[in-house]
Amino acid sequence: MPALRLDPERLQPAFDALEARVESGRATAAVLAVGTSDGLVRDEAFGMVGEDLVGVDDRFFIASITKPVVATAVVQLAAEGRIHLAEPLRTYLPDLAESHAAVTAWHILTHTSGIPDDIFGLWDGVTPRDELVRRAMTRPLDFPPGARYAYCSTSFYVLGELMARIDGVPFEESLRRRVLGPMGMTATSFSAFDGPGAWVPVHGLPTGPADPAAAAGILGYLASISPPGGGLWSTAGDLLRFAQAWLRDGSLDGATLLPAAWVDLMGREQTTDVREASPDGIAPERDPHYALGWGKPAGGGDIPCSPRAVEHGGISGTRLFIDPETDLAVVVLANRWDHAETSHAIVAAVHSALVPA
Repeated sequence: MPALRLDPERLQPAFDALEARVESGRATAAVLAVGTSDGLVRDEAFGMVGEDLVGVDDRFFIASITKPVVATAVVQLAAEGRIHLAEPLRTYLPDLAESHAAVTAWHILTHTSGIPDDIFGLWDGVTPRDELVRRAMTRPLDFPPGARYAYCSTSFYVLGELMARIDGVPFEESLRRRVLGPMGMTATSFSAFDGPGAWVPVHGLPTGPADPAAAAGILGYLASISPPGGGLWSTAGDLLRFAQAWLRDGSLDGATLLPAAWVDLMGREQTTDVREASPDGIAPERDPHYALGWGKPAGGGDIPCSPRAVEHGGISGTRLFIDPETDLAVVVLANRWDHAETSHAIVAAVHSALVPA
């Protein structure tokens, strides 16, 4: 594609579009941040939390944007030679069930493991994290590893256990040491109540009652199970720092997430020969366009971009988009459950601010 650069003067329609979504009630709070490898270009917050205006530093539930953050830590292990992505995980986790004997980290990072996804059905407020890990490691597979693509959050519990076993510390601490700490992501954690700044409630959370005390209890439970496939809370600033490292071939402010070759590998589409499993046996099987822990918008066509672009969204309306070829990073944060299409449209509007270099 031709060389492009970001024109900040052309960003206004994207911010207007997100503000309009909030004013329409499709979200009650939202933040848009746009940056390059040099840092923030523009950010703005919209909406209210109670009687308070939302701030650009408020913490949102980023849901499945957690996946590329955790995936980065797992690929670090491979870059260090401590695991091989194509090696059966039973090499490192001998208590994996026999049914999982062929499952590799590559399978989980590409959603081709066959591990059943039942994470939402387990948000019962009582099942401890150890039991969730055990179920992910033992329940019979839905299909042989590599045979199909089926998006799965539950399988990331296996990757969390892998990180904990190899690093010899709890999964949360491993993630902090490997990614959150080096990137200066001090406002990012698995708890709505940790870190600086206010947190923004999610409207429509499947088990989120209107009663504040009950809702706080559920948020406390979610923090206790630290879902590696979708449990982080973060800010636009923290996610933009993570994106900057990707735009800079894996390093930021003297800290290296991954060597450049591994950044390139993570961003390559991995599922070109795999079809998405039809959820009902009737819908047509699609090409999933997935890399290692990242979606590939260039393949799906939802967002105009270069072949090097990666992105990931969350069911709470969040999205992180990174295109190294155009030196563009976009963070969309929102708080309405199951409104991911909003974030696609906002990223596409930001892309319209790119002009010939």
